[in-house]
Amino acid sequence: MRQSREKTNVKEFWKKFNIKIAIDIIGDAWNDVTQQCLNGVWKNIWPAVVNDFQGFAADEFISDARHGIVEMVKSVGFEQVNEENMAELLDSHREELSNKDLLELDREQHEEEEPMEENERPPRVLMMKGMADAFKLLDGYLALFDENDPNHERSAEVARLMKEVNACYMEL
Repeated sequence: MRQSREKTNVKEFWKKFNIKIAIDIIGDAWNDVTQQCLNGVWKNIWPAVVNDFQGFAADEFISDARHGIVEMVKSVGFEQVNEENMAELLDSHREELSNKDLLELDREQHEEEEPMEENERPPRVLMMKGMADAFKLLDGYLALFDENDPNHERSAEVARLMKEVNACYMEL
């Protein structure tokens, strides 16, 4: 894959991905198909056309595939992934889930969703007392600057700007 040679992340890859790149990837993949692989497939479909079938070296093929996947994943920014993680992930998808497993997954998913709903915050409301306290604090800060700043013009300008910015709250 041409894009993986450059150091990019997944998001950048998808932004640049187009049909030409997809066709190039398919071409690269087709070039990697070995005679042994073709013979293995055709042996099941049309055995008469396959000569000297030797079968797949399954363990070596799977190991090479895992290694390739890990390298590709690392090249797009997932440095913490290793071959053991990949083997565990691939092995977990070998068998179909039973109805019991599917129901368990569904139950777990609903349990994960419920706490999020409970943790939702109520809508925020501006209370008059809270606003009065905030304005009192603001006046105190502005008075502190006015009393201690040697540059009166600066403190007066800050006070004017702060009151101007907060005018929308005073109108409430």
